[in-house]
Amino acid sequence: MEPPAISPLRAQLNTLNHAINEAVTLPHVSGTLAVSFDDLHLFFKKPEPGGENSDSCHLNFDTATDDNLELLSRSCDAATFGRNNEDVLDESYRKAGKLDASRFSSTIDIHRTGLLQLIGDHLCKNLPPSSTIQAERYKLNVYGKDAFFEPHKDTPRGEHMFGSLVVVFPTPHQGGALIMRDKGKEWTFDSAEAIKKHQGPCIGYIAFYSDVEHEVTPVTSGYRVTLTYNLYSTPSTTSHANLREASLSCLKDAFERVLKDRTFLPKGGYVGFALQRQYPLPRQGKYLSASNRNLKGEDAELMSVALDMSLEPTLYLWYGQTDFDYSNSYSRLDGVLCNFVPRDQPEGESFLALLRQAGGKTVGTTIVQSYNEELDMWYYEDGDDSDYYEYRAVTPDMDVSWVSQLNDNTVAKTPCIVYGNEASLSHEYGRLCMIVKIGAYGKRYGTSVSDVKDSDGISKEDDDDNIEGNDDEGDDDNLEGKEEETESEGDADDALDSL
Repeated sequence: MEPPAISPLRAQLNTLNHAINEAVTLPHVSGTLAVSFDDLHLFFKKPEPGGENSDSCHLNFDTATDDNLELLSRSCDAATFGRNNEDVLDESYRKAGKLDASRFSSTIDIHRTGLLQLIGDHLCKNLPPSSTIQAERYKLNVYGKDAFFEPHKDTPRGEHMFGSLVVVFPTPHQGGALIMRDKGKEWTFDSAEAIKKHQGPCIGYIAFYSDVEHEVTPVTSGYRVTLTYNLYSTPSTTSHANLREASLSCLKDAFERVLKDRTFLPKGGYVGFALQRQYPLPRQGKYLSASNRNLKGEDAELMSVALDMSLEPTLYLWYGQTDFDYSNSYSRLDGVLCNFVPRDQPEGESFLALLRQAGGKTVGTTIVQSYNEELDMWYYEDGDDSDYYEYRAVTPDMDVSWVSQLNDNTVAKTPCIVYGNEASLSHEYGRLCMIVKIGAYGKRYGTSVSDVKDSDGISKEDDDDNIEGNDDEGDDDNLEGKEEETESEGDADDALDSL
């Protein structure tokens, strides 16, 4: 049996999807960097048996002896890791030592060495020109013989945290390689071997996106000593060149070819993209950030291209169907789009109906329910006229054609009540996506998804909420939100009281 023919619209959407896949950015950068002898000093405190800190100790990693490194290892606390918002000590999952930032001082200056510029050139080439990279020193870790860390992902510590940097000091050791996995691919950085090949004082380094899974293999001899930084993108008053590679140009070319085709959405419409990387979400009742400086890799490239073409893309959470047939003529789904993280559903209320009341956009055949108290029954709103009294015709707010399949990379999980023979607790899942409004042929550019007005007049403002997390050289993924007051916060709370 022959597979179904691909519709013209699906073929055009596949052109964009292929270009996005070709624009994939390598999620890490690693290597060695020459430094001076004076960059390798470390001062630390060793704890007394009673818990008080004693005299400060000193070593230089270029000349450190086994006794120096053993003293450093004995001065460390057992390293924990984050699981379900808690610090967990489990040496079957992670065996290593740690020093908190308050207990040591290092003379290495990663800003002066040019390391941050190198990281930015590889991982952040699509940041807005007004953004810079900030590195927050986190912890020092010591991996002695048989120490390791099982596969895990880092916990973001703020909406603008995009990755982690691990600096490996030049201590003799074997093992302790860092293995990274992302989208079915695997890379290994063996810092011990890399440093061994370098002539003169140096450090090893590895920077990667927070959502890249990674592990530290067992150390078989010596001590692996690392210094970990959290990496953030932050606004700056100083502009710098915004690097654009061939992949970005190819993505823009694909967009231009599709938009110049008069058969592609000739009357205009909306195009939806699943985001490829994982991101922290604000807490319940908060708006999604409209800032593109938080996006990474191919997601950042997609938004950069759309902005360059004056298409003004917007981030939404999608509630509804998640699977479509790629041969389908429309490649469309039914559901509701929200630019906020919903609160828990009140008992006796329809979750999707409440989303719509709070400003959510219905898409495709509306699947919203509403309750009629007089008839004591639910009404199901449908996009098509129906002779059945329990259906009402309704015009969808938006008609979205999806370029890529929705995924579970970033999901908002909201408790809700479902009704069968009896009420029970369930959850609704909102998946992060990017929606781009496409103008009619001849008027493609300069359109914005914000042209669709919120039913209650809610404005779309940034809500820069921080999020919780605890991690040093990585952690389990944790996307819980943490409140940070902003000017739009009150408006969001008022508009979302029902959610």
